[in-house]
Amino acid sequence: MGPAGGRAIRLCIKVLGARSQAMMGGVRGAARAHSETTCGDHVPDLVIASILRPEGATGVHTHIREFRRYLEAEGIPCALLTPYSWGRPLTGPVFAPRLLLAKVHKPSSVAWYYRFHEAFLRRALRRRLAEGNAAVVYAQGPREARAALDARRGPSQQVVMVVHSLSSQADEWAAKAMLPPGSRTFRRIRRVEAETIARLDGIVYVTEAARDALLSWLPDPGPSRAAVISNFIVPNESEASGDSEVDLVTIGSLELPKNHSYLLKVLAAANQMGHRYTLDVFGAGSLRGHLVKQAADLGLSAQVRFMGFRPDVRTMLH
Repeated sequence: MGPAGGRAIRLCIKVLGARSQAMMGGVRGAARAHSETTCGDHVPDLVIASILRPEGATGVHTHIREFRRYLEAEGIPCALLTPYSWGRPLTGPVFAPRLLLAKVHKPSSVAWYYRFHEAFLRRALRRRLAEGNAAVVYAQGPREARAALDARRGPSQQVVMVVHSLSSQADEWAAKAMLPPGSRTFRRIRRVEAETIARLDGIVYVTEAARDALLSWLPDPGPSRAAVISNFIVPNESEASGDSEVDLVTIGSLELPKNHSYLLKVLAAANQMGHRYTLDVFGAGSLRGHLVKQAADLGLSAQVRFMGFRPDVRTMLH
């Protein structure tokens, strides 16, 4: 059992306040208790909530896949709910207008995206939680967490949010030139994040940097139950391959906030100091062409490999 994965599940169990024997028995004990006890005395249902499509190439998608993979290996049931889990025939006509709005008024496109994706996810969660049974919703961001908080039926259904990013989502949209910093929509996104985090039952940070970044703009961190749990949660037990060894690996979407450009500059500076390092870049995104050109301009083409998005990336890490 991966220790980080065990901590993730134990945090969810602890947040809900499950029976002490289930918590003390760890993940496997909790799974056994789930099958042996009655409806009034059972380990909570675990629901993963994401505002994104069920499948994709982002780091959030990778986190969800690895988490579900771990749960499946441990025999722990879970459900993934997204905006596409409710009213699927309506998703096209309702979600598509934001693409047109992006061409005429980008902030309106962002607002449209959040409003309707969150609304569809909330309906999916309400349907799942309607009977009021004990549950933990593992929300992949502030909008997912707010939808879960609004959908839950009582105190036995609690919400744990994972913090993936190193900034407010408002800052991420601003970095993509979709929002002017300080604009009305920008301020609203930050306000929703602050209000939602204050209502949470627990927080998971995927890095210490994510925790520190949140506290840099939100002094009140919300719930006292929190943990830093790094990706990946399942240890890689595959044999190392000498043919594919590299010095450095980076994993993440090729977007401005990830700052791959700086990493390439570091490699170039190291070359000038007599230290030659190789780098594999895993991920896809709008900056791929720019980064490939930058690597060539810096004389790094023989040292840097752009591997693209790989859903099996964990098997390539040794």
